[in-house]
Amino acid sequence: MRARILVAALAIGLTAPASGAPTAPPVVVPAEGTPAQLPVLDITAEVQTLVLPTANLDGSLTDFDGKRFRLDANVLFRFDESDITPKGEAALAELVGKLEAAKATRVRIDGYTDDVGETAYNLRLSQRRADAVRDRLEAALGGKVTVTSAGHGEQNPVASNETKAGQALNRRVTVVVEK
Repeated sequence: MRARILVAALAIGLTAPASGAPTAPPVVVPAEGTPAQLPVLDITAEVQTLVLPTANLDGSLTDFDGKRFRLDANVLFRFDESDITPKGEAALAELVGKLEAAKATRVRIDGYTDDVGETAYNLRLSQRRADAVRDRLEAALGGKVTVTSAGHGEQNPVASNETKAGQALNRRVTVVVEK
């Protein structure tokens, strides 16, 4: 009798899973029936062109979209001056090529400063700088393009004037192709 109990115990023990061993999840077979009919939606979306600004290596000229440009006044001019530097001349030569490629006939120049110094002085300085860029562009484009200029002083900052980096970004000349 002992032999039979031993054989039965071994048979049960060999077929039972080990304690803690993973077991396979039960297999679920779906019932037969009609497949589900899901609605088909036509999704349409407007395609938008993504245009990212590009800048030349020294950052003196940023091209936003082939019609809007920013010139870094820190490269164009020395501190408190409106005479264009040699590096500024190179940036303007590059800009002339872009304006010709855009087939510009009318261009607007806007000069800006940071908020350091007197407001009235900054307004005059920004106008002198915008005029200097206008004069160079008119000469380089040979009168084929109408160029206007305006100085805005410390108006319309693009960054906080609380930091030197922000002030540097606010000292700029923008060029917009109007037509």
